[in-house]
Amino acid sequence: FLKTKPFNKTPSAELVKLLSSSKVFLQTGLAEVHAVQTPENYDKITMLAKNTRWGADDPFYVIPQANSISIISGTENTAKILEQFSKEDVLKVEDDRALVTISYDPKAFFDSFGGLHFYTGQFAYLGIPILSIFSAYDRVSFLISQGDASGAFKKLNLSLNEIARLHAKK
Repeated sequence: FLKTKPFNKTPSAELVKLLSSSKVFLQTGLAEVHAVQTPENYDKITMLAKNTRWGADDPFYVIPQANSISIISGTENTAKILEQFSKEDVLKVEDDRALVTISYDPKAFFDSFGGLHFYTGQFAYLGIPILSIFSAYDRVSFLISQGDASGAFKKLNLSLNEIARLHAKK
């Protein structure tokens, strides 16, 4: 079995600042498409992204990996995405996905440790599998099954709001 060092019982001020700055957002009605990674497939999906007018609430995430490309977008875009690939190149399509995105103060994120552990621990506590994680400068997104989305959103929102409330009292 793996042995890990237990966390300090008192979180650092930097971690509390990070968690206090965190806000949770939920996007549902998403699909996840996995396709074989080739230069041609990557070019096609990049051109689709470039030539499509995406709305502010219409996500389109392309996650290239060594052997595959993962695309996360609204279910209404699945057919358009699948048209970019040959049937043989499509590895898997799932249309019951949601994104829980947590935005945060980037300085607090870079000055602390344990934030990602806290976020993923909330999913683990609820027994919710995280299907993919990707991040940007000031946010991290967790792809989960849509059936788990409401519970995950409520739990994270409640936890982070309570931390912010307690931190504000100090």
